Amino acid sequence: LDPYTRFDRILAQLDAEVDKGAVICLQEVNRAWGSRLHAYFSNRGYHFVYCTCLCLTAPVPWRDTLCLGVASR
Repeated sequence: LDPYTRFDRILAQLDAEVDKGAVICLQEVNRAWGSRLHAYFSNRGYHFVYCTCLCLTAPVPWRDTLCLGVASR
């Protein structure tokens, strides 16, 4: 699946939860998406915390995908 299409589909699913004011917890967020998600949540009045600590200790093939993110108002 094209990464841009996939990201847009994920945002569409997040929109419904953000509209409810839900706390959002995400796993396996890569670094490139982390920055894009930060902007997405910020534009909707959320705070997004992104942890890359797991990325640094993961085996090399997974270093860019094992990051965690939490968003809340």
